[in-house]
Amino acid sequence: VFYVLFLLIWVFFFDNYFFLLLFFVYIFFMMVDFSWLGALLFCDSYVYLCVAMMSIFVLGLVLFVESSSFMKLLSKFLVFFCVIFFFSSSLLMMYFFYELTVFPILIMLLGFGSQVEKVGAGYYLVFYTVFCSSPFLVLYYYSFLFLNYVYFDCLFSYEFVFFISLCFLVKFPVYFLHLWLPKAHVEAPTVASVLLAGVMLKLGCVGFFRVLLGLMSYSSFFFMLLSFLGAVLCSFFCIYQSDVKSLAAYSSIVHMSMFLAGLMSFSVLGKSGGSMLLVSHGYSSALMFYLIGEFYLVFHTRMVYYFNSFMMSGVFFAVILFLVFISNSGVPPSLCFYSEFLCVSSLFSGYFVVFVFIFFYCFFVFYYCFYIITSIMMGQGVLGFYVFSFNFCVPMLFLCYNVFWLGIFL
Repeated sequence: VFYVLFLLIWVFFFDNYFFLLLFFVYIFFMMVDFSWLGALLFCDSYVYLCVAMMSIFVLGLVLFVESSSFMKLLSKFLVFFCVIFFFSSSLLMMYFFYELTVFPILIMLLGFGSQVEKVGAGYYLVFYTVFCSSPFLVLYYYSFLFLNYVYFDCLFSYEFVFFISLCFLVKFPVYFLHLWLPKAHVEAPTVASVLLAGVMLKLGCVGFFRVLLGLMSYSSFFFMLLSFLGAVLCSFFCIYQSDVKSLAAYSSIVHMSMFLAGLMSFSVLGKSGGSMLLVSHGYSSALMFYLIGEFYLVFHTRMVYYFNSFMMSGVFFAVILFLVFISNSGVPPSLCFYSEFLCVSSLFSGYFVVFVFIFFYCFFVFYYCFYIITSIMMGQGVLGFYVFSFNFCVPMLFLCYNVFWLGIFL
């Protein structure tokens, strides 16, 4: 029995196609009956299934384009921990796998990063994660085992609920807890950035879904203000970024801030828009970081100044990059447009004064996305640029614009 179990584990983690096929079939059959509990796993919403399916697509892109076997193994472990996190049957189990996901991404960052600043980025990643999640264990000791529940909807003090949610807010990340993300993205290799943006940021969002009911008895003004500050300021920071990867990292903070604002409206529109934003941001950000990584691999620079003239040097790359940034900016008919439209509609229904914040948010996002898009199309090419692995982006690019997801969340 031991040898059979060892053989199954070996095949599961060391055979790429078997790993992808098994996970894909597993999640596909879960969609038939999405509400169930058993084997320490729990699912009661299509949101968790769609996020898990998105993780499998992101992992597929990584396994097809990465050449290092060790990086592939770390990627599979990371996605495995994340999928178990999405279907955890208690908040304590979520915390356990939440902390486990730090190790693969930290090994990728420190082991495969190319610059010495990766040590500082690793310190930021570990410090923010440990500092914000350590109070969770203290609260678990004094919670009378209420954290063994799937959803945290108990009426404790506001401070108790705040520290429970702080554990997950650092992985959005919200503004003031975001400094680790741009540093980690800039210093990490391409595969680590793709997994960090496409999968790991969804840990905080899914965890926040579990504690959302505990926040309904208290004022949401603090979290709403935090989300508006993050959306407006980080979109403004994107305008003067000289590193394209840093720009994409701040863009992720902008989208996650809109997700938090939609949830804090405590409405059906806000929750549907936030759920859809998780899926749309996962696909578009993973593609964006992968394409930026391929650009750096060929030209050995990530400067915005040189990020241009692709229409003359590589048409296929220019078209894919154009569609990805269009999706990231929330232009119809991208899925990001529908999700942000629902989030903004939920905010207008309860707080009309947020129109000022939404105006500046839309203006700044349109400005930096339009600048990048025009840079892609303009200029004179000097070097032919085509990589065969660009073809693996097409399925995920289709999912960025696939309105099939609307039928699940609405």
